[in-house]
Amino acid sequence: MPSLVAPASIKAWASLNDLIPPAALTPIFLVTISLISLTSSSSAPLLPNPVSVFIKSAPETSTILQIPMSKSLKRLAQEIAGEQGFSSLQDLVRVVLTKLARRELVVSVSEPAVVLSKKNSNRYLKMSLDLARGANSKKFSSMQGLMHDLRT
Repeated sequence: MPSLVAPASIKAWASLNDLIPPAALTPIFLVTISLISLTSSSSAPLLPNPVSVFIKSAPETSTILQIPMSKSLKRLAQEIAGEQGFSSLQDLVRVVLTKLARRELVVSVSEPAVVLSKKNSNRYLKMSLDLARGANSKKFSSMQGLMHDLRT
């Protein structure tokens, strides 16, 4: 069976790549931290609970939220979040969850109004008038009476 032979230097380089630690474990120079802190402190709003600035890894007190969704939904949401000034979809979700947790956000989901045809509009109008007059409807004094009527 044929085999490919790589020079020893390539093999050694390839094995070194496996030993490189992930970015979260690489050291950050104090100058970098100072510049990030200076930038964030001058641009961050003065709030009672300022947002922590995470440098390459989150502290142990944070958590990760995973939300399964289609790729097309994610792309569309990222596009709209960018249009609204958010740096990322993650940034938008963090702001919404923070506002919700502080009870500073009211969530309202509504569907577009359904426009009925003239025929159905007249039908529902007649039903409403009948209900107001007590025509074509029944009244029950107990749940047992309603259930009995439904079963017969």
